[in-house]
Amino acid sequence: MVDRPVSAERNYYLAVAAQIVGRVGNMVANLAVMALIARAVSPTSFGQYVLILSIIAICTQIADFGTTPVFAKQTPGHRANYQAFWGNFLLVRLALLLPAFAAAGIAAFFLWADTGSALLVAGLSIPFVSARFFDPMYQVFARPWYSAIALSVTAAAFIALNAAAALWWPSLDGFILAYTVANGLYVGVAFLLAGRIVSISLRPDPALIRQTLRLAVPIGLAALLTVVNGRANLLFLMQMQGMDAVAVYGAAARFLEIAVNFMIIMLGPLIPLFSGMAHDRPALAASYQQFLLLLLVVVLPVLVVVPYLSEPVVTFVYGAQYDNAAVVVDLLAVVGALVPFALLSSFALLALSITRNWLWVTGAGVALNLLLNALLVPRLGCVGSAWAQIGSEILMVGMTFVAIHWYLPRALPGWKILAIVLANLAVAGVMHLEAGRFGFAVVPLAMLPLLLGGAWLLGPLRTRPGGGAAPCAGITCEADPRTGIL
Repeated sequence: MVDRPVSAERNYYLAVAAQIVGRVGNMVANLAVMALIARAVSPTSFGQYVLILSIIAICTQIADFGTTPVFAKQTPGHRANYQAFWGNFLLVRLALLLPAFAAAGIAAFFLWADTGSALLVAGLSIPFVSARFFDPMYQVFARPWYSAIALSVTAAAFIALNAAAALWWPSLDGFILAYTVANGLYVGVAFLLAGRIVSISLRPDPALIRQTLRLAVPIGLAALLTVVNGRANLLFLMQMQGMDAVAVYGAAARFLEIAVNFMIIMLGPLIPLFSGMAHDRPALAASYQQFLLLLLVVVLPVLVVVPYLSEPVVTFVYGAQYDNAAVVVDLLAVVGALVPFALLSSFALLALSITRNWLWVTGAGVALNLLLNALLVPRLGCVGSAWAQIGSEILMVGMTFVAIHWYLPRALPGWKILAIVLANLAVAGVMHLEAGRFGFAVVPLAMLPLLLGGAWLLGPLRTRPGGGAAPCAGITCEADPRTGIL
């Protein structure tokens, strides 16, 4: 059989394109469903829906516990024994479902007055929602379009099931059941597609399991703290401001989640790419620097224009009763702009098998967020909770930059970062002064010089980041006769 290698850079862009096709559709579907539910039920019921999904997100992180990024990191190095590697990964994930289900049961017991049986129904979705680990396999085995297929089917089903619930069962239980079934459909389709790539060997291999858990445990603790950090705001609001405040914050936070998910789509395929450069730190530093500058060029102009778009967008999506969520969207946009820089730095450190710092970073962020929520929510409500999130994210991004500076010296191009930030601040000031004269037209006018200036600072990106050999060289599209892997 002919071995047809796929360059790592081309494979990265194919993976990103495939995930964009699938996940953008998924994000649009999620936003459409949130808008549908916000109009179909009362603000109190909508707040309950947001709270339930937040509890499920925490339980999902318990079920994942850092294994997905480790799976992405290890996949390129286990092609020869991928059947055993894949099977043992699934055994670890099955074991992690037990504490995840236990956590959902405990939450349902204590929140029964607020959520009723809906949280128990949502608990059934934990194995499905947490099973977002197929994309690295599709990428490494040169089948990135499988990701688009699975996610597109799920998005269509999610909209259809929730529309049916709105017509025939417009209640919290109906919408939660639609959420559970749609995620179950994703897992079914994703496993069918994975079966076309590789078979599964479920024979336990203690060495493979230890190898996975050694890296996953600190990442899992950090990821769990990160999710708690994002959802603790809702618990503070529920206790201090009521369920309607949870609905307002949840409506605004949905835009943040979409932005973060989009950045995960763009940056997630970097884990295998960076892992291939782990033994060449100058190349890894150069690649990190290029993506850092690219993020600055793309993210900051968006942050500048968000305040001019938030109110009409929120009103269009959720209706006039949620227009007070616009100011929360403005503040959470700052969080959304910071998250991709933390992700990029964390992925570069993961490529170097440096994971313990994740726990310290997220632990410090959670502590600050809880403290600021306790101080600000009683007086400022949703706005105070958003400011608490901003403070927490600034601290975490700063700590990851310190780690990058320590392990990858000269990876942070100080003068270029400063120039891009100052350019965006200058245009933001002009927009604030002139918006009344030019109205909405100032938004596209402001984007053009920012993008052009950023492109000039970024420089040409014609060469492969860091140069050198392709990190995932040897990826093929034909079956390996020794393993049976396609």
